[in-house]
Amino acid sequence: MDGIYAIGDIHGCSAQLDALLQQILMHAASAGIDHPKVVCLGDYIDRGPDSKGVLDILTGPKMAMFDPVFLLGNHDLVLVGVCEGGIPSWDWVSEHGGQKCMDRH
Repeated sequence: MDGIYAIGDIHGCSAQLDALLQQILMHAASAGIDHPKVVCLGDYIDRGPDSKGVLDILTGPKMAMFDPVFLLGNHDLVLVGVCEGGIPSWDWVSEHGGQKCMDRH
């Protein structure tokens, strides 16, 4: 049996993400599913209190328990645009919640 779980709009909420991943593992185990597929629908950063923590979880050892798929949301794409120089950083900070992402650092 395969298990597919979708997670969207994490927005810097690392504690909630960590708790949700634990719930997914418990549910999958109760259904006899090893390495459940987790599709992360993007918007990992901005607005919430811990964007870095979210990225640490998604790139850390806990994800070895899953078969992850990572998609980029509009907030993630705006940051990519800022890094590549196509979007002014003030637009990300003021219009897309980037200030919350930067507040953590």
